[in-house]
Order: sequence, then C-alpha cells, then structure tokens
Amino acid sequence: MLESFLNRKDDVMSLVIGIVDKDKVIFASDSQITIGGVRKVSCVEENFKIWHPDDKTNIMMGTVGYVREMNITKSTDSLIDELEYLKEKVDLKYISIKLVKKILKNLKDNHVISEKDNIMTMNNEYLFAYKEKLYQIFSSGAVMEIDKYTAIGSGGNEALASLKNSEGMEAIKRIKLAMDAASNNDIYVDYPLIIGTTDKQDMIIIESSDHKK
Repeated sequence: MLESFLNRKDDVMSLVIGIVDKDKVIFASDSQITIGGVRKVSCVEENFKIWHPDDKTNIMMGTVGYVREMNITKSTDSLIDELEYLKEKVDLKYISIKLVKKILKNLKDNHVISEKDNIMTMNNEYLFAYKEKLYQIFSSGAVMEIDKYTAIGSGGNEALASLKNSEGMEAIKRIKLAMDAASNNDIYVDYPLIIGTTDKQDMIIIESSDHKK
C-alpha cells in the first residue's frame, strides 16, 4: 500500500527559482499543480511552493515534487533550531546534518517516504536560503551551496538557460524572463508567479507574463 502511494505521479508541483541578489536571496515559483491529467492554479498562500519557515523573514524554502511532502515540511514546527538560528549557525553544515535529518524523519513519521537498506530518500527537491546564502537540497539529502542562481523542477532547464543569458540584468526582470521561458515550453509550469525574498516577509504575486504567448 505504501509503495503504491510512493509511486503515484499526481499532485506534482513544478518550478522554483533562486537568485542571489547582493545581501539577499530572491525566490520565485509558478502556481500550477498537476493532479493526474488536470492542471490546477492556486494563489492561496498555504499552497505557495515558497515560504518562510517558522515565519523567519531571513530564511526561505521552496520545493518541487509532491504536494503531500510539501504539506508535511511546511507544517513542521521549529523546523529551524532556535538556538542555532540565534547563534547564526544556519550554514551548509547545519543544513546537511540537522535540517535534512529533521525533514527526512518527519516525512517517514507521516508515511510519505520509506526506508530501504537503512537509506531514506525524499520525493521532492528543495531550495533553502538564509540571508544572502542559497542552497539546493537534492532528493538524496545531498546539499550544495549555490553561488549565483539555480532553478529546480519541471521547466528548470529552460529557466536555467534564461538565467544564464540574462546575467547582468535586474533580478526581478531575470526571474520574469526565466518564468516565461519555462511556461512557454513546459505544460507543467504556469502563472501566477510568486516572488519572495530573505529581507521581506510578504510575497509578491505577478498574475501574468509581460509578453503574450
């Protein structure tokens, strides 16, 4: 039964972009969720693919993959250890050893993932940002610091190509171009575009592209 659940291909979320912009990180995501053969678009904040864990303004996370896994991770209280946060020790070491461990444990406890040969892997990938630092968390649990920008999920390749071609432009314009490139070429990606940063709590919603398809 659990294996059948883990192999489902519905409830899939698409695109998350991260850009290091001077003293902050900017996240952006599309709003489409694909359930079986049906596309759904939601601008309800609880459904955003990017968020501030524990309502900490200078921390952001984003995920692509299964909605259920996002539900569990977003709903986890004290996802970030308060003492480590106050000591400003939210770094690659902390993310690799403590944060990934907590995410995996919560997903296993809620029967979203299983353990095989003493190894657990996630279905989703994540982006994590603290102040001006950006990290990618792979489904294996591996963590990599990103120096400039990245994009994960369906449409990620198109977004990455656009981000490379737009280097030197203003960050929000680059994100819009990357979103256009992804949504024009990938049926799993669509507006509205949700944008958040590690220096503000509120999110920005961009309803549609500046360019007609």
